[in-house]
Amino acid sequence: MKGEIRIGKEVLLERDSLNGLAGLAGPGLHPGKILTLTDSRNKSFRARIISFDGKDARAFVFEDMGKAESTLDLILLQALPSRERMELVIEKCTELGVDVIVPFHSERSTTLAERDEGQAKSHRWQRRAARAMEQCRRARVPLIAPYCELEDALTWTEWSELKLMFWEKERGTGLRELLKSASCKPRSVSFLVGPEGGLSRNEVRFLDEKGFQRVSLGSRILRTETAAIVGLGLIQYELGDLGVV
Repeated sequence: MKGEIRIGKEVLLERDSLNGLAGLAGPGLHPGKILTLTDSRNKSFRARIISFDGKDARAFVFEDMGKAESTLDLILLQALPSRERMELVIEKCTELGVDVIVPFHSERSTTLAERDEGQAKSHRWQRRAARAMEQCRRARVPLIAPYCELEDALTWTEWSELKLMFWEKERGTGLRELLKSASCKPRSVSFLVGPEGGLSRNEVRFLDEKGFQRVSLGSRILRTETAAIVGLGLIQYELGDLGVV
């Protein structure tokens, strides 16, 4: 929000800010609902809706949360997993502070059509992120980008200062060691995780050419959703706000 927010004061939330906040304008917004708001100083506050006319809302600010959002811009490129694993990735990575999640198709991953064949659920992904955002008291909802091919997914990483790909066959560079040894801490990171069968060698070479660094998460073979969650957790711990009081 523009300007400064103060405890004990009322704030006006216009339609644009409500939509940007969590996609909450509409049936999900009502008097009594509690939201996390961030002001121009990047300070976050808890506020309770006291009125909503279908367009704008007024809220009473009752708690100072400090900073609910990380200063690290974090993008996850996730090869589309099977079953319910994408929902788990969305929920847990939202809690970890991801800004954008890009589901993509790789050589060994399922397709969106196969994924939704039994019951279409991909249309719920953005709402799943919104619910996770509310639960962990973040100030904004991460964007769940449209499903796309790997090459198209990379357009989301164009401005990232650090680009990493998890590859289970990489034994030379551990993610934690790479992050600790960085001479200049980046403020934007893209982290790519392949499918259950792993990235193909052709895909790895392609990503090498696009500036991605290969990293390992240890000697054990992790499921794709575990790699995404652990990887983002380590990145936030070393470069972001995880564990910071």
